[in-house]
Amino acid sequence: MSLSEQPRSLVVVGGRFIALELGQMFARFGTAVTILQRSPRLIPEHEPDIADALAASLRDEGLTVHTGVEVLNLREDAGVKVVTARLDGRDQEFRAEQVLMATGRTPNTEGLRLDELGVTRDRHGFIVVDDRLQTSHPHVYAAGDVTNRPKLVYVAAASGRMISPSRRAISMIALD
Repeated sequence: MSLSEQPRSLVVVGGRFIALELGQMFARFGTAVTILQRSPRLIPEHEPDIADALAASLRDEGLTVHTGVEVLNLREDAGVKVVTARLDGRDQEFRAEQVLMATGRTPNTEGLRLDELGVTRDRHGFIVVDDRLQTSHPHVYAAGDVTNRPKLVYVAAASGRMISPSRRAISMIALD
């Protein structure tokens, strides 16, 4: 988002909401966009029919969409970014002025000794919170991208406002 000028071409590594939103935005601005998604379909956590319709719609808008891709390497060659990926059993190179990595987030919860407090994390390490942002510990609340809530700036900002100083919390964890 801090580019000084619009790239003529862009490879987006990732195929979920943020990757697709930004890829489509750049394509609508006139950038040639290639989407490389690791899973067999875009937005794999949703119904296949929805993912297929979305992929078709993006292709109709001129984006190139590849799924089932294993990214092997990223390098620069004479000022051009080159993504080497395995697609359909063979290695291919995708060249662009810019590369956008939109492969998800990993919470920075290691070393916080959450287990000692009895704070539950999901299988990916995100802190599990309820609708009031309370964790499994009655005096610990969490907000932001470290939680199991959607990873959107608006959700994180609203979550931060939900935890007010009037709560008697031992700790508030907000790692964005």
